[in-house]
Amino acid sequence: MDFPIICVMAQTTNYRNFNGIFPLNNQLWDETVLARDPSSFTVLSVDRFRGPRHGGQPTTHAYWEMVVVLGGTGELVGATRRAISRSDVMLIPPGVPHDEVAPEMLDTVWVAIAGGRLRDAGKGMVAVRDEELCRLGEVLWMQATVRTERCGGELDGLALALVGRFLRLHASGQTGDLVDQAVRWLHQNLDQPVQVADLARRLRISPAHLHRAFKARTRASPKAFLNTLRIERAAHLLRHTALPAARIATLVGFEDPLYFSRAFARATGQPPSRFRETLVP
Repeated sequence: MDFPIICVMAQTTNYRNFNGIFPLNNQLWDETVLARDPSSFTVLSVDRFRGPRHGGQPTTHAYWEMVVVLGGTGELVGATRRAISRSDVMLIPPGVPHDEVAPEMLDTVWVAIAGGRLRDAGKGMVAVRDEELCRLGEVLWMQATVRTERCGGELDGLALALVGRFLRLHASGQTGDLVDQAVRWLHQNLDQPVQVADLARRLRISPAHLHRAFKARTRASPKAFLNTLRIERAAHLLRHTALPAARIATLVGFEDPLYFSRAFARATGQPPSRFRETLVP
């Protein structure tokens, strides 16, 4: 299959060029109360490329670079070779040689960042795996591509959120962050039939591994956690909508309204109809 090539780069401006990259337009920060401050923290450029990487001479930069993998597979070559695929995110300090190699397709967002706030983030390349970072990186790229007037502060804020989450996950040892991904997916799909085996397959781990990691973090199994989410969502809908209980059952992933009523009663001590009645003043 042929993949389209995406290569978006901010236009050259009067802002000083960092190691050959094209910085974001300085006008994005002009005439705002949020001045651009490369000495503290600012995003310099946000680039994206989707296609093969043939490798070459490793490069170094005078700025921090975050590499967010949105799709495909390849390797990041530095002091060691690291296999990379979607949701892998790497933070590369200034002066660290690195290169990307992908014989077929690799889709990455590169974020160049300057600022003294990162001076203690480490001297070597570090990595985590997290779907939310992947989403944030893509949002930052899309916002930088649009380049609406005076959005520089927003771009800095998105970049800071990206780096902040990355460093929190790395410091806590959550380099896989599988539970965060699982929880987020359960929130987004609680109205669908969900099998733990299917979720484990999406995360590329065994069901037993998912069960152990999930229970260690949440003190509940994935199935029990999902059931709690469904009951909480159902209670919210009972409180704030006039939808019939049978419709709410469907919206929160229960195919059988009678089973939903029994499960809701076990969790709350009341069936859905009685729960709603107690809310009426």
